[in-house]
Amino acid sequence: MRKLIIALVATSAIAGQAAADFKGGFYLGANASANALLGKGNWSYNDSRTTVGALNPDPAGPISYKDHADLGRWGAGVGIYAGYGILSGCMYYAGELAYDWIEPKAKHSFNYSPVAVLYDPTEVTSTKARISIKKENIFNFAAIIGRKVTADTIFYIRLGGNVSETEMNANVFGKKLHKSKTNLSFVPGAGIETSIINTKLVARLEWTYDLGNKISKTSKVNQPAITDTGPNIIVSAGTETFKASTKNVGLHSVKLGIAYKF
Repeated sequence: MRKLIIALVATSAIAGQAAADFKGGFYLGANASANALLGKGNWSYNDSRTTVGALNPDPAGPISYKDHADLGRWGAGVGIYAGYGILSGCMYYAGELAYDWIEPKAKHSFNYSPVAVLYDPTEVTSTKARISIKKENIFNFAAIIGRKVTADTIFYIRLGGNVSETEMNANVFGKKLHKSKTNLSFVPGAGIETSIINTKLVARLEWTYDLGNKISKTSKVNQPAITDTGPNIIVSAGTETFKASTKNVGLHSVKLGIAYKF
């Protein structure tokens, strides 16, 4: 029994000494990242005009088109982060602020040729519909909760948010649609962090997922009636409606970083 007690005390002393290998305090770091920007793109075109009059015995219209597609693109990124951590026993708690710049731009082209069916094909400057989305500047805040898995390594989860601007550009049958939106989104994540022996440096490998947002842009153009040289109306007055939208614009990121602990 005496030997067992001595062994337990010695083990506790070693564990206590090892616990000091991973420390709390202020830290400042930088990372490189691989990012997947994902989303769903939708577009639609509606023309409320109809053909009427003696020159058109078979009235036609209105015209309507719509389609959707998944958007996705991989790209690199860089970032910086800073925070303060507290080690309490085997548990680690930290608050962190970060900034990331990423370069992926997700886009898709829809192959449609509306020239044969639009009432005034001379106005058409594009025979395709296109949608693209991008994020570049991302500001992040997070709470980190970790647990030591070895003397100098912790595994952690992070719960935070991104404040970022998402930009959508679209071209629907020649009509350009653009909208930028700054929003707050929920960003969970997980990672592993380890102290580098005999230094004040800490390396980390981390995954995060920005749950995303949505953007929509609509443009309406009122069109007058189109007449021939006589009194007959061949196309009634009406409205062309161009719309593009993206939703579920999420971002998967895998980051490799290194920080200095003060």
